[in-house]
Amino acid sequence: MKNFLFIIFLFSQSGYPGNHLEISILTCSPGDEVYSVFGHSAIRIKDKDQSLDWVYNFGMFDFESPNFTFKFIRGKLKYYLG
Repeated sequence: MKNFLFIIFLFSQSGYPGNHLEISILTCSPGDEVYSVFGHSAIRIKDKDQSLDWVYNFGMFDFESPNFTFKFIRGKLKYYLG
């Protein structure tokens, strides 16, 4: 998460980034599993000048966690940035 916040800070400090930079939101439609009922989103940052294409997925979790569904529903599941 620190890397993501740092990148946003750099962009905000440099003014308008120009035509080489694209920032977008990727959204998936809802699914049938309990963790996908509301869909999912991630942030994509693409820098054409440096040939970089990053996607920040900050809704990752461990499917093998004991009592996964119960923890997910209660909001007690640990999430990760990937």
